[in-house]
Amino acid sequence: MDSTSKPVYCKEKDMTFPSINSVVMTLGLKYVAVRKVLAGVAKTHKGYTFEWYEPSKHPAPTKI
Repeated sequence: MDSTSKPVYCKEKDMTFPSINSVVMTLGLKYVAVRKVLAGVAKTHKGYTFEWYEPSKHPAPTKI
C-alpha cells in the first residue's frame, strides 16, 4: 500500500483526511513537511500536528 493512501488525522482541525495529498491540498502545506511530522522528525508544521489514522482514536476520514 502506498503511504499517500493512508488516512491522516490532524489534531488542530479534529479531522481525518483520506491521504497526505488531501492534507497538502486542503491546508496548503508541503508534503515533505507533513511526512516529517508523521515520522516523528518534526513536532508540527505551520502549527499543525499529524498522526496516522487509528479507528479507535480518531474520527472517520472525510471525503475531500
